Amino acid sequence: SDFDCSFCAKYATEIFPLIDHAYIQSGRVKYFFRDLPGPEHPNALFKARVARCAGEQDQFWGAHDRLFRDQRPFDGPGLTAFGTALGLDWERFNTCITSDQYLEAIQRSSLSASRMRINGTPAFLIGTLSEDGTVLRAVKVFLGAESFQAFQRVLDDLLKPQK
Repeated sequence: SDFDCSFCAKYATEIFPLIDHAYIQSGRVKYFFRDLPGPEHPNALFKARVARCAGEQDQFWGAHDRLFRDQRPFDGPGLTAFGTALGLDWERFNTCITSDQYLEAIQRSSLSASRMRINGTPAFLIGTLSEDGTVLRAVKVFLGAESFQAFQRVLDDLLKPQK
């Protein structure tokens, strides 16, 4: 996902909460977020780093939600207000975002998507995990902000007991 993508914002604010409620909170589905900041969005890479830095203080999902609800670029006071709203330790957060700490990981995520020929957002790989939980065997790829019903059909089919 890309924090400056309007289709990603639509998914994150309208569809993801339904998936979260129906599948993730119950433990039926594991959900992994990967960064794919597009070059057409000059602030997206910085916002991906902001979310990861907030994650150091257990606020990745809070940052995720705020970044998608308000996609305007940050200015100094806006970034401070963002950190305050999430209850972040400002010094620790600021040290993180002014470093390149997560740059390589975000670039690896983008490169991995490119190797899979995923070059747009939002993109979703839906499948099953290996027994040790380290490998995803994708059975469906969605590109774009699909409907909840589209996700529901695929997830319900995957969650059916196997014969």
